[in-house]
Amino acid sequence: SSAEKGAGADEVIAERPRTKKPPPGPGWQYKRISKYGRTWGHWLSPVRHIEFRKRARACEFELLRQKCDLEEVHAWKEYKKIKTGVETYVVNPKQYDSPMEGDIKRDDQAEQPVTSETNLQCMKPPPGKGWKSKLVQNGWQNRFHWVSPTRKIEFRRWKQACEFEQLRQRFDAEEVRSWEEYRKTRSPAQKTHVISPQRYDMNSMGEKAAKRSDG
Repeated sequence: SSAEKGAGADEVIAERPRTKKPPPGPGWQYKRISKYGRTWGHWLSPVRHIEFRKRARACEFELLRQKCDLEEVHAWKEYKKIKTGVETYVVNPKQYDSPMEGDIKRDDQAEQPVTSETNLQCMKPPPGKGWKSKLVQNGWQNRFHWVSPTRKIEFRRWKQACEFEQLRQRFDAEEVRSWEEYRKTRSPAQKTHVISPQRYDMNSMGEKAAKRSDG
């Protein structure tokens, strides 16, 4: 509305929103805006702080965040595709079209391990026995990777780590064979969601040769 776009409005990030509706998802913030004796609220996304004027649109974006593994750069691109030719209900939407400094990096760029102590804990259970979680910092967001028990294969996503664990169980926890099968299950267009996957391809041949010589 014209009131929302005008200057001089009082804007406050409210700890307790004056609305009975729940946030679109974990980490969202409610921004209370008052002007001309009228009060309304916006919703700010957890990572890029994208400011939605309508909760329904914020909920749509949250579904895309979940689909994109909480990566808001990718989620925003998908949202803009859906809203082509219609109102986005976002304040200054063009600023989010190009990744800004501090935005989450692309999947093919390595994340940096978090070195400072943190109380964050992963809410998901390990994919299987012996798996370790690894907290990494990606842009403005802390995320968890999953490291396999034997070859220490580092998966960016829990779902793909679980897929690999199913192969480990199938092949009696032998990760060389499991990795070869995992590679076969991924089409050329699909990502492995593994940090530096090529090194496990190269190591497979050497590990197999070592086993033959030991046998």
